[in-house]
Amino acid sequence: MGDKEQVDAKQEQTAPEAQPAIQPPADLPSPQPPGTVAGPDNPEKMSKSDRIMAAATIVIAVGTLVSAGAIGFQWYEMHTGAADTKKLVDFAQRQSDAAQSFSTSAGTISTGIGTAVEKLNLQADKLEKSAEQTSRLAKATEEANRNAMQSDRPWFGAALSVEGFEKDKVPVATIYFTNSGKRPARILNAETHTGWFGVFPDNPPYESFADISRGVVVPGTPLVNKFNMAKNPLSELEVSTAETGGPVSYFIYANLEYIDMRMGQHHHAHFCWHYIGNVSQLPKGFYGCDRYDDAD
Repeated sequence: MGDKEQVDAKQEQTAPEAQPAIQPPADLPSPQPPGTVAGPDNPEKMSKSDRIMAAATIVIAVGTLVSAGAIGFQWYEMHTGAADTKKLVDFAQRQSDAAQSFSTSAGTISTGIGTAVEKLNLQADKLEKSAEQTSRLAKATEEANRNAMQSDRPWFGAALSVEGFEKDKVPVATIYFTNSGKRPARILNAETHTGWFGVFPDNPPYESFADISRGVVVPGTPLVNKFNMAKNPLSELEVSTAETGGPVSYFIYANLEYIDMRMGQHHHAHFCWHYIGNVSQLPKGFYGCDRYDDAD
């Protein structure tokens, strides 16, 4: 039996007894044709409701699945994120350890550099001291060489001999200039003179009494200068003054100038003697002065 027939039969069974016809109000809506009234007795509508419910159920199920998936994804992310976080922590720890190791290495390197710098400074000090010592040795060697050269240079000494220093005689003096060095010398000037002085002057006057050869004097060879000490014989007053040590004394002095023939250097030597009579325990005669005896 079709759905239409079942509906008709059901309507027949439930139809009320016949009632007097009632005129419906004019403003009531017209009755709807069968099959258009919504309700549970409408199979078509129930089928749509079921479909809606099914669709809603499906949507809810899908939402649940999506939510479950999201929760699962969140759990996965949290789980993997925690692992990644642990990896990051481990990596950061390794970086920290590496940085600490680098810092330790840097400190060791810095200490090593400081030690090396200290060693270099010590070596520099040693080198400086060695250089100073070498400089001192060089100066000492140079000084020794200079002293050796100076010791080998020409050096002149002199000896005096006097005859006839008495009344009514013209005394004669002989000076022996001797080269006691190791190199020859060329004589430039040889001056001798005598005079009466209370105090011997720093720059006494000269008047040579004899011509001296200006030749070469080799080591060990004397240069002899013999001359008259006065132009006239000595008077009694002069002899008495010299013997008694009066206000003035009688002096003989000389100046010798020469050149070191090897080095070409100019040198000089001064010599001085004075007469001492009967005023001391010494035998009377000529003795070296305490001044004007320099040389260069």
